[in-house]
Amino acid sequence: MFIQLSLQLALITIIIIFISIIMSSWSGLFFVLCSVLTPALCCDWVRHFGRLNGESLNLIQNMGGPLTEQQSPVPFPYRLYEHIHKEKVEAQLVFIRDSLIMISDLYDHDNLTSVTWNNITMEHFLSNIHRQTVELNSCVSSNRQVNLTSVTCKNNTVKDSLENVTRQTEDLNRCVLLKKGVDHKLRNYYRRLTRRTLDHTGGSAASWELIRKETKQHLGHLDVLMNSITASGAASRRRSTPTQ
Repeated sequence: MFIQLSLQLALITIIIIFISIIMSSWSGLFFVLCSVLTPALCCDWVRHFGRLNGESLNLIQNMGGPLTEQQSPVPFPYRLYEHIHKEKVEAQLVFIRDSLIMISDLYDHDNLTSVTWNNITMEHFLSNIHRQTVELNSCVSSNRQVNLTSVTCKNNTVKDSLENVTRQTEDLNRCVLLKKGVDHKLRNYYRRLTRRTLDHTGGSAASWELIRKETKQHLGHLDVLMNSITASGAASRRRSTPTQ
């Protein structure tokens, strides 16, 4: 009886050691992969971007009527997107994050009185953009992160006209002061877009519809960029796993 009990205890001990070795191996493998693939590709949130961005696209589509067919006075920056596709993963994630900040900046304008969109849908859209920005900010190295909550600025019309705008959305609107760190070509594009639409017309209904149309186009291109990032990460993991 004593011998049988001893054998059982020995067997249990061996099983525990075996499980510990397996868990240690997988942890080590994940650590090595993260070292090889960079923290950006190991950021678990990246794979959720497609769903949230899809929600943003639906919200921007449904918060108003059919999208305008009027052409924007500022050409769409196709070359910027072509260039960023050739950059490293972290630079691409920073570009997506900064683009979302600049998109939010478009809706932080002095005149929203002509807007006929559904306010609740617009609140959800801005809140969704904010969540994506915060999560993306956590996926880049610390020297490329931005403070998304402690920046202060003057009260804006979005805050005044939409009583139920969430505090997170207000924080994102304050992030426009961070645009000094954004790539100058990207920043200049959004400046020209704002100047030649909203500023030029004083925030007319037609100019807001142009902004809405351009926003949807940018979100579509950002989605394509993120898909290429996740596809590249999956391919890298497949190549690295057999070696490890």
